[in-house]
Amino acid sequence: MTQSVAPDQKDVFVTVRMITDADGIPATGVVAATAGHQIWYRRDLAADVDDVTSAADLASLTTAHTDWEFLHIRNGYYTIAYPDAAFLKGVGKVLCGMEATGISCIAESVDIDPLIKFQGKASAATAILTTFPAGTTPKKGDEIYVIIGTGVRQTRLITSVAGEAASHAAWDINISTTTSTIVLIPGSEILADGGILVDAAVSSRSTLTPAQVNAECDTAISDVFNFTVTGEVDANAKSMNDTPLIGDGTGLDLFRGNPP
Repeated sequence: MTQSVAPDQKDVFVTVRMITDADGIPATGVVAATAGHQIWYRRDLAADVDDVTSAADLASLTTAHTDWEFLHIRNGYYTIAYPDAAFLKGVGKVLCGMEATGISCIAESVDIDPLIKFQGKASAATAILTTFPAGTTPKKGDEIYVIIGTGVRQTRLITSVAGEAASHAAWDINISTTTSTIVLIPGSEILADGGILVDAAVSSRSTLTPAQVNAECDTAISDVFNFTVTGEVDANAKSMNDTPLIGDGTGLDLFRGNPP
């Protein structure tokens, strides 16, 4: 199994599955007091970090994150609150696991994805304003995606930012600070301003008028096809007949088949 988090992501829960060594069936009764219990993680190219003293039972699946607490979900799956140090930037993967005497786990490989700026719960949310936890630093042009919970599969482009508060178009379904998991993806301020293919005659971006744009287009077209609107040769372009190519100097010998 694999999940992704942002570099320096805080308050991450990881799900692992516990298996009884003797028969391979899911182990459903593991608690902090279980004999030989320990939680561990290993960052790429680093030694394991083990916890054998701080682990505690998580009160419920909606309880706030506290390092090393865990709880059985169902059928041998456990959610574990890992410390922030596990997901510091600088490596690409972290292997997370838990074990006890006579019980092993199917470890979870967590990708630290540099293309994600944040993954988690919003600190505050209204229809048009999403506030991120301190240190997230959203930017104009970044995009918010709802990946789990209330409002799932919605996305919004950030149009302006004040501190950690990001403004955007109204959500179709307002997100929740407790049930919605969102990710923040780096974006482009140019995109938030309308992109690079904007109308040249928009007054906020150019002093050109629509008439001037049309006139320049007319000139460019006439230059290509060597004529004016009256059917005469455009003064900006040379006619084929102005410069003899071969033969009698009319410029038409190539079409007549005359030899050079």
